[in-house]
Amino acid sequence: MSESYHILGIGGIGMSAVAKLLKQKNCSVKGSDITENNIIKELIKENINIQIGHENSNLDKNDILVISSAIKEDNIEFKLAKKLNLKILHRSEVLNEISKNYKNILITGTHGKTTTSSLLAHVLLHADLDPSFALGGLLLPLNTNAKLSHGNYFVMEADESDNSFNKTSAFAAIVTNLEKEHLDFWKNFENLKEGFKTFFKNVQSENILWCYDDENLKSLNPKGFSYGVSNDADFKISNLRFENFKTFFDIKYLDKEYKDIKLNLSGKHNILNAASVFALSILLNIEEKYVREAFETFLGVSRRLEKIFDNNNLQVFDDYAHHPSEIKATLNALRQSVNEKKIIAFFQPHRYSRFSDLYNDFLNAFEDADELYVLDIYSAGEKKIKKLNSKKFVKDILKNDIKAKFLKSFDHFPINKLKPFDVMVSLGAGNISRNIREFSKKLETFQKKLNVGIFYGGKSNESEISVRSAKNFTKFFDEQIYNLSFFKITKDGSFIFENKTLSDSKNKSKKIITNKILKEILKLDLVFPIMHGPFGEEGSIFSFIETLNIAVIGPNNIGAAVSMDKAITKYVAIANNIKTAKFYDLFKQDYFFEKEKNLDKILENLKFPFYVKPSHLGSSIGIKKACDINSLKEAIEFAFKFDNRILIEEEVKGREVNVSIIGNDFIYFGNPGEIVSNGQFFDYKNKYEKTTFTIKLHLIEDSVIKELVNSAKKIYKKCYLSSFSRIDFFITDNNEVFLNEINPIPGFSSENSLFFKMLISKGFEAKELINKFVVLAFHQKKEKEKFNKEKMD
Repeated sequence: MSESYHILGIGGIGMSAVAKLLKQKNCSVKGSDITENNIIKELIKENINIQIGHENSNLDKNDILVISSAIKEDNIEFKLAKKLNLKILHRSEVLNEISKNYKNILITGTHGKTTTSSLLAHVLLHADLDPSFALGGLLLPLNTNAKLSHGNYFVMEADESDNSFNKTSAFAAIVTNLEKEHLDFWKNFENLKEGFKTFFKNVQSENILWCYDDENLKSLNPKGFSYGVSNDADFKISNLRFENFKTFFDIKYLDKEYKDIKLNLSGKHNILNAASVFALSILLNIEEKYVREAFETFLGVSRRLEKIFDNNNLQVFDDYAHHPSEIKATLNALRQSVNEKKIIAFFQPHRYSRFSDLYNDFLNAFEDADELYVLDIYSAGEKKIKKLNSKKFVKDILKNDIKAKFLKSFDHFPINKLKPFDVMVSLGAGNISRNIREFSKKLETFQKKLNVGIFYGGKSNESEISVRSAKNFTKFFDEQIYNLSFFKITKDGSFIFENKTLSDSKNKSKKIITNKILKEILKLDLVFPIMHGPFGEEGSIFSFIETLNIAVIGPNNIGAAVSMDKAITKYVAIANNIKTAKFYDLFKQDYFFEKEKNLDKILENLKFPFYVKPSHLGSSIGIKKACDINSLKEAIEFAFKFDNRILIEEEVKGREVNVSIIGNDFIYFGNPGEIVSNGQFFDYKNKYEKTTFTIKLHLIEDSVIKELVNSAKKIYKKCYLSSFSRIDFFITDNNEVFLNEINPIPGFSSENSLFFKMLISKGFEAKELINKFVVLAFHQKKEKEKFNKEKMD
């Protein structure tokens, strides 16, 4: 009679891989487990007989029993197998037997084994090397964790948790990291380090990659080749970039540089994982083009930041992370990808021993989550530890200013508190994956619109431009997500509520704001004040809205106030080594009190021609050019009609170039655009009425763009700006970059407006930009609320 393998705990990801490989070897395979899961359902489809529940009747007298280290001595089937003197093999022994005629490539380390081994398997598959593999997760889109093939290579995870990684021979290996973990087996960290030392000795060749950035690995002085961001790594990683769940990086090895490697995964930890695969592929002489193509087409692994729901502007991810370092890396990768969106994390501690050993590390693992819900500990068969529970953890993590709450089950989660663009993620190795997938089904019918108030008009001389901008901006609000209400502010500063439409009404109200209008404002989730110039753009309207505890689309009140003052902006620029035109800063009272003295100082410090402009208005109001003393006097007195502080600037001969910038913590730029005014003076009438200018993109030399972007980013941050702005520069004939001014609320008075055009030319869509503005507004409000240190309800 042929051998029959009975696999105990066959529903586990590692044991199911053994079952599939044995089945592919045409062995007789069956098994048992405590509960049914999706893995078991798939194994049954492959004609593997599986019993739910451990019973003596599950074993036959000719069975070979396959176990893992998770099987306890008191397991009824394990006890019977020993009594019947059946052959009992550990999972690693079976894998060693199956893979003995292959060139085994082992992937080990405290974290990252599954992603790294899966990516390597995908590279070998893409290069038509027909690898075999045994993985700790389902390789997408094949939806399997095991395959037996005819190629030379066998990729498998080598488990350090029970020292089984030292029981399989290796042709090559990758060691991702080394941290305190599995101390229930190893007893202490020094023993675990000794286990890794043995592993390095057992690898048959120098084809071993290890992470130089990991201090614990480095302390072992291992053989092979290192990789990492450190300058001393053999394979040096540099130029890391993150964009929409994708990462980009360079690798240098010896004298060769591999530029712009694109990876279809997010997070710095995955760049390290990918770098090890890239490096090993080079050592194995796999063609570079196959590696690059595989990286771009890799769809990931189940339960490794796996997107399980994306609908109704909500996203849900599921991740296996159950160690503090894994949780931290997963949340950071998610933050790098979703940027300022609200992240709601669900955490299920796994094993009492791990939770106890690493308790303080867990307390510091959730900084990238905006809200944290902690479920009961998943014991994984371990005995409870007194006074260790999730409710205590919540109390302790609240002391770290993490917004946290205990969650009995997903049935108790307040779905009504969700908003469009929220992101949820489950973290844990227990049954949390099944539970959040069930919970996600409830979100399919979730519908919630945001109430947005459009404030426009205003008291300034630019109120008409505000009306035009409002008409253009509101075209791109998705009616499936937003309910818009319109609030016009008249020239006298009174509010008119116009419900669902913009109005050209110039009627005045008897009151600045009525109780009825105030009640309508208080119903809003957020306000978009599309107001140019004083009494709005300079921060006053933002302060008013924020006092009502309503999110504001646009810069915060401090950034707006600083940026609208052209003089202060220039002082900030100079303090940060950003060039500006030479200027003289003049207050109205000072000028008329000592007119001649001020004129002398201007002529002493500046050379004609000058531009004279109000300090707090838009770039085209109250501005005149002065070429002699008489026109200077005339220009000064004209500018003081609009503002009590003015600037007199030397002319900068060059091109006017603008930069669109969006973001709070994560900043993005449009393609810089150039304004060409056909040789005419660029005043208000030419800008808005005659339109005697054209806008051109992509005219700027690559060598200048970097300085433009760096200067824009620096001044954006130093002026405490947020959400978005347009920052204007001059570029001289010899490519010197001079800051001109900042527009906290960029104009959008026509389809030709530069702010949107620059961003759209970079690949953004108009509706996407509006959604981004909304996310930034909620993020800005949330960050301010952090200072109040309020806990969850």
